[in-house]
Amino acid sequence: MSTKLLLFTSHRSNFAARTRYVVYHKGLEDVVEMVQPPANQGAVGGGACSLPGAVAADDSYMRTVREKNPLGKIPLLVLEDGCNALPESQIIVEYLEEKFSDRGPSLMPEDVTQRARARLVARIHDVYMGSHFLPVLFRDLSEEQTSIGLRWIETALDMLECEHPGGECFFVGGSVTIADIALAPTMVYMLEGNGDVGARLGGGEGPFHGRPNLKAWWACMMRDKTWLRVYDEMATMFPQNNADAHMFSGQV
Repeated sequence: MSTKLLLFTSHRSNFAARTRYVVYHKGLEDVVEMVQPPANQGAVGGGACSLPGAVAADDSYMRTVREKNPLGKIPLLVLEDGCNALPESQIIVEYLEEKFSDRGPSLMPEDVTQRARARLVARIHDVYMGSHFLPVLFRDLSEEQTSIGLRWIETALDMLECEHPGGECFFVGGSVTIADIALAPTMVYMLEGNGDVGARLGGGEGPFHGRPNLKAWWACMMRDKTWLRVYDEMATMFPQNNADAHMFSGQV
């Protein structure tokens, strides 16, 4: 029986990134062991290659994940008994928050209305942005399917623009919450110089075009030290930009 929780994650997964943020933010590296895929293994968030029969024969990492979770997706948190596991990034985030409520700053607002608003932002991202973003980016879709996906992403961005209070601040309250860490990793993909999705948003001007609140929010996120740690991990996905560790910080 393991004495630690095992977090199957990947620097390539925007959904897994928020779970690593919780581990770093609350100082849980002594109780959560993060398991990264070897080179050339592990689907991106499980989304691109998690269909039945799609795991490559030599991808032992994703086969291990699927043994614990038939959905075959990461992140995946294997509990201390080594048998039970929790999939889905937001479920993992809130589990770690509640299980280790006495460790580190909370990412859940104390006020019930603010908690609801933070969950709403995360939900908007997951359902209306994240669910369309990965297929548009990684799957061979028709032009019509891609157009529909992009329209949903634009709609989600517009709603998030309205949800943000304005100015260089986080979405809810005066500190990072589950809202911010849900959206920020996907913005990394959208702002990456060669990202097909980001380049097709905002009439070709990018996701912040006509969205000053989100632009100011991103500037705020780029001053958060824990986020910069996760950000720098994700930056390794884009070797052409490694000369500038904070390659997107100038795009605010």
